[in-house]
Amino acid sequence: MTNLREALLIGVLTGVVLSSAARVGADPSVNEMMDANFYVGKVKTLITDQQMILENDKGQQRARHITAYSKLRPSGAELSLVVRFNLPADVQGTTFLEIQNVDSDDDMWIYLPALKKTRRLVSANKRDSFVGSDFSYGDVLTLSPKLFKHTLTGSEVYDSVECFVVESVPNDQSKTDDFGYAKKVTWLRKDNYLEVRVEYFNDRNQRIKTQTTSDHKLLQAQPPRWIAMKREMVNHESGHKTTVLVGKTDTEKELADHLFTVRSIETK
Repeated sequence: MTNLREALLIGVLTGVVLSSAARVGADPSVNEMMDANFYVGKVKTLITDQQMILENDKGQQRARHITAYSKLRPSGAELSLVVRFNLPADVQGTTFLEIQNVDSDDDMWIYLPALKKTRRLVSANKRDSFVGSDFSYGDVLTLSPKLFKHTLTGSEVYDSVECFVVESVPNDQSKTDDFGYAKKVTWLRKDNYLEVRVEYFNDRNQRIKTQTTSDHKLLQAQPPRWIAMKREMVNHESGHKTTVLVGKTDTEKELADHLFTVRSIETK
């Protein structure tokens, strides 16, 4: 019964987000677009094998192997996430836990096996590098669109796909320091609302990072849920970039709630 309620809730939310598009072929509002983007990757459960490639400004590369687990919470809007680093030895066993909260700050912890210690992360850590990569902790899960004021600036073809272009600035300027950027510009596919490009700017309107995605895969038909099998984040200040390649995906395996606890990440 619980699973049925969750499925119905997700279906209703998707219908609400896209309802305005049905009005005489009208495009949805900009807030509805960003809501659709927020939900586009949310499936009941997901396990992925990933390779993270870190490249410095000299082209030297290091590879990491990761397993990520996510589970949709009963709200149908929030995820629980565990990211475990398997290789190489210097990060082996490092595990990140995030409990997404739409109406408050996410709860985040990282387990450091060398110290045999779990560190709780605070809102200000969202701007920090995610385990030495060019992604920040705030980039790991999509931030709630409620935190931003969104403006539709136009439409463009990007990577041969029709896209809406949306500019987003934090509602609360004090959050700029937490997020690590003062503005972001997102290119959303018009057919499924998955982001294909995101540019991040500082408070001087200088572009500091660019994220691109490709190799988009349909994870679930109803409601439609998608994943980018390749993500790349370029840091324009350092010249570094990080590429995440998703290998196998599994949306069928049940994941127990206790997997997404501090005790669990400390005992694996």
